[in-house]
Amino acid sequence: RRWGSAEARVNGVMCLEPDDSPVSRLLSGRPARLRLFYDTTEAVARPVFAVRINTPEGFEVTTTTSRDVGCVPEKLDGSGHVDLTFDALRLLPGPYVLTVSITDTSRMHEYDVRHEIVRFDVDKGALREPSGVAALGGQWKIEKHDSP
Repeated sequence: RRWGSAEARVNGVMCLEPDDSPVSRLLSGRPARLRLFYDTTEAVARPVFAVRINTPEGFEVTTTTSRDVGCVPEKLDGSGHVDLTFDALRLLPGPYVLTVSITDTSRMHEYDVRHEIVRFDVDKGALREPSGVAALGGQWKIEKHDSP
């Protein structure tokens, strides 16, 4: 599904390896990149890009926006792409779906929302957690206490 006022639109999304080669399967715990291709019909002031990752059953794993990290251009005009890069993808193996959007700075006005535009799979990589959807990266430490 797609909706929005259409002054700016996401025309496609690619999952990429660190060398920019397109893939449909990513590896848990490894670097990854999502590339959103956009174009505009007119200049759009201070747009915000968002990516939501869900399981196919609809469980929201995370939503991240370019505004969260201060990556909001003064103006978007023409066409281009936006990259969302993960140093280590913290998703555990399984299928996932992406919803992407472009909104105004307040996130109240939706220029374009592409609901479940891409489905991708995460395969076992460097992460060791046995179940769930995300690895938190905690570290275990066990210490023996001396008896009194």
